Amino acid sequence: MPKDANMRALVEDCCGWNRKVWADAIEFGLAQFPERLAGRKVLEIGAGRHSTIAPIFSVKGAETVCSYFHLTKEDIENGQFKIIMDKYHLDKIATIEQNIFDIGGKYDLIVLKSVLGGICRSNDYGKLREIVDKLFLENLKEDGAIFTIDNGDINLFRSVRRFWGAGRNEWTYFTEEKVTSSLCAYNVAIKGFGFLNIGSAKFLLQGNYEFINDIVYYFDKLITRIYTPKWRAVLATIIRK
Repeated sequence: MPKDANMRALVEDCCGWNRKVWADAIEFGLAQFPERLAGRKVLEIGAGRHSTIAPIFSVKGAETVCSYFHLTKEDIENGQFKIIMDKYHLDKIATIEQNIFDIGGKYDLIVLKSVLGGICRSNDYGKLREIVDKLFLENLKEDGAIFTIDNGDINLFRSVRRFWGAGRNEWTYFTEEKVTSSLCAYNVAIKGFGFLNIGSAKFLLQGNYEFINDIVYYFDKLITRIYTPKWRAVLATIIRK
């Protein structure tokens, strides 16, 4: 497929919701890896009905596996995954069910989008370290890496999250400082994106309202030119030994 504009469109489609701010985070991570990934093995953990980032790495030439958990194969292959595969005429990508604590095989890169907040609920940074340790020990090659994109903790909106969205279920919204501290044994590159883009109109209003999040994204850009907030809505983290 053509580069540049079409790649950005692919990344946004893979994100599914709040697509522009999550796509910014993914592009930051992609810039830390070679442009082409031919000969590399990439595993996505935790693909869902509404988003999957495995196709991005497949387009870059990697041997890619898209894994999911507590869903059916049909949930994945007939959801956003199918929309992306059909729209961009992509070659087949393997889809399998796997538990993050019981993964088979070794990979050059393991990628996750909006997954660890649900596993490490109630700000369990110890669980984060446990997962990272296990993946590096059992599932990553010697020079392998983890690339994870997660919800960031914005202090001003904590009370709102208790009543709206995943925060009601003790979902963890990570901070740069705590992620870096909990993974101090690793080489961690982390960057935050967005400020106001903390909720998805697509899910809140239960319809095709992604344009609302797009408007918030551009308003966000305007605000952050004037004011640089300490907290960010989305964190992109690359973890290496």
